[in-house]
Amino acid sequence: MRQRLGIIQALMNNPRVLFMDEPTSALDPIGRREVLELIAHLKESSTIFMSTHILSDVERVCDMVGVIDKGRLITVSTVVELRKKYARSVFEIEFIENAKPFLEILKKIDWLVEPAIVVESGTPVLRVKALDVDRARRELPKLIALSGLTLTRYEMGAPSLEEIFMEIVSNGDKR
Repeated sequence: MRQRLGIIQALMNNPRVLFMDEPTSALDPIGRREVLELIAHLKESSTIFMSTHILSDVERVCDMVGVIDKGRLITVSTVVELRKKYARSVFEIEFIENAKPFLEILKKIDWLVEPAIVVESGTPVLRVKALDVDRARRELPKLIALSGLTLTRYEMGAPSLEEIFMEIVSNGDKR
């Protein structure tokens, strides 16, 4: 309730510039959605600076992103530009069987980065980033076929903003 009251107070004079610190923290999912919808509407007529650790909120409402690490501004860019700059395609693979033995094989391949099994909606998913996307597109299906495992999903996607953030912070934006 206090969060919403603070936002209402800040909006009373129709500011052209608005600073919001963690505007969705401590809100339930409905309240969070309402605040994000409000921000999306407000950004049409105001400049909004929003600090948050909830990067999915950033993806939903922000046009520009600034990454700060240890008090230092590392990069400023659009989400689209960040995705292009840090575009390492992420492959998501699901099997009926346990994928841990296949994961160990992928860990030894130099054109793949950070293979890991993550749980999405209760389902174990093998996620792997490719340094060489063309090679991954050619070779991963062959490796999957050789594994003898029963494939249920094979998908290529873009890295999340959280993955991009982690790469920027760990590398100091040296790209």
